[in-house]
Amino acid sequence: MTPSVQFAERPASLAGFTEPTLTKGSRSENVLPQQETEMQSQKTVSSRIVVITASASSTSRSEKLARYVVSMLKMDYSAVDIIDLRTLPAAPLLAADPENEDISRSTGLVEDADGVVLVTPTYKGSYSGLLKVFIDLLPQYALRGKVVLPLATGGTIAHVQMLDHCLRPVLQSMWPRHVAQGCFVLDRHISVADDGQIELSDDGAPLLLQVIEQFENGLAAFGGGNRHA
Repeated sequence: MTPSVQFAERPASLAGFTEPTLTKGSRSENVLPQQETEMQSQKTVSSRIVVITASASSTSRSEKLARYVVSMLKMDYSAVDIIDLRTLPAAPLLAADPENEDISRSTGLVEDADGVVLVTPTYKGSYSGLLKVFIDLLPQYALRGKVVLPLATGGTIAHVQMLDHCLRPVLQSMWPRHVAQGCFVLDRHISVADDGQIELSDDGAPLLLQVIEQFENGLAAFGGGNRHA
């Protein structure tokens, strides 16, 4: 069975291999110009995206990755929101209090979205406790009709299958229309330049851009007005 998670690291056996240049928004050569135009139109007009960042630290690698993904998505979409789970009030979050204004706003963003991106650090071989608590307060079928992209960061390749073994089954149980191929990015591939810009290494960026593109293609095919189908 082919794993559904991409690992953003070039294998040692391919150390001398030069990957083709992958630009943001590139498409397969077999996509006709008319299809490309239709896909771009549907993306920019009808798709709403929410990015959920599930780190407890504002300086973590997963937080940086989430900001990087947001900047990429905003190149193509006008409606991209972000939910920083660490900023939600702890007591209402743990109590799953739907009356709390911040909790209600966050769950509303998920409800209204066509696409949901989840970015989590890896803790003890699984996704973060913050993400677990937030998922628990969502309705059982909160992802119904949506396209979902799971992303994770971690310090070791030993946890590369975390997305498939831990997070993906939970997401699938919430009735998404499509869960795109995920990507696990090593911490060492994420850095911040002197000007504050978030950078990914040549090992980390290509596969991440590929899964973002697959997510966008899924939105063009299943998102927008079709999400409640």
